[in-house]
Amino acid sequence: MSDLRTIADRVQTIHDRYRREFAGKSRISRDLALLDQLIASLQGAQNDVGALADSGELGPLVTTRLKLYSDERAAIDKAQSGGPDEVLAHRIADWGWLNHRRYVRHFAGKSRPTRDLGLLREIVTEQRRYRDELAKLMSRQEPGWRGELLAQIESNLKMYTAELDAIPAARAEQGAHRRVGILATAANTQFSHWRNHFAEKSRRTRRAALLRRMIAALEGIHSEMETARDQGIKSDSHISNIGKVTSRLELYRRELGLIEQAAASAGPDEIARGLGTDANAQFSAYRAGFAGKSRNQVDEAALNTICDQLQEIVRGMDTLDRTWARPVNAKNLGVVIENLKQYEREHNLIIQAKQG
Repeated sequence: MSDLRTIADRVQTIHDRYRREFAGKSRISRDLALLDQLIASLQGAQNDVGALADSGELGPLVTTRLKLYSDERAAIDKAQSGGPDEVLAHRIADWGWLNHRRYVRHFAGKSRPTRDLGLLREIVTEQRRYRDELAKLMSRQEPGWRGELLAQIESNLKMYTAELDAIPAARAEQGAHRRVGILATAANTQFSHWRNHFAEKSRRTRRAALLRRMIAALEGIHSEMETARDQGIKSDSHISNIGKVTSRLELYRRELGLIEQAAASAGPDEIARGLGTDANAQFSAYRAGFAGKSRNQVDEAALNTICDQLQEIVRGMDTLDRTWARPVNAKNLGVVIENLKQYEREHNLIIQAKQG
């Protein structure tokens, strides 16, 4: 019986490694040599099971897992043998899905008047880039190649673009006093971005494009607040909010210049190390707050913040990869994307669990 337990422990250790390295992971980036090692180890365990007088349920379990691993190996080999265009298309699929997750977390089912139009415009801009990049790949492939992916990207883009019009329309339907409250909420959203992505963070790894987006949003909010004031909304709270937005705009504009200077003076390897450190901090936050915990008990808002921070990190890593193509950064980017995909799926599962 002890031999049976020993073999069962080996089988479980092999499967734990399989789940960590392959289950739910991007096939285009998986290591076939590692999977071959796992298959060989499991085949060794299968031989040992066969030598036992009574293996109970372990024999059928090993057979089932061997088929799982072998089928996955064939699927990975097929994905990786498609050539450079297949690799690029797979990356576009990942980025498109991550972009959609940003939309789902921040817009789907949320009150339209208070939504962050700057974020939505960024989502639309990125989605158009994915569409155009995929269309370029498709132009040199057989008809129908990756057609489903293009259709999904275009369908989501249509939805995002429609929302760009629906949000301002929803705001316009509100009365003057209600709009003032909406503007205050919209300003607080930008202040929250500052706390999550810039406050007490290293300037050399901050994404200047995000801060520019926040500044543009606050400039629009400030203008609408002043218009409301000039039209007669002169409550103490509204006048105070105008002052707060004015002060934050001054701070953010100064900080933008400092971030641009820090990025210009830092080398690509230094930036890559900083982004890697930032990512590891988010991985640690996830493990502390969510790993092994009941989905009904965890704080999905905290996971939303982790996902947002990692979304920023992968964009910083992607920009660095496109500019400098450093191998270490490219490897880190793949690792962060895989973890972010896991966290995004977990966020969705937490919401589902709490909804019963």
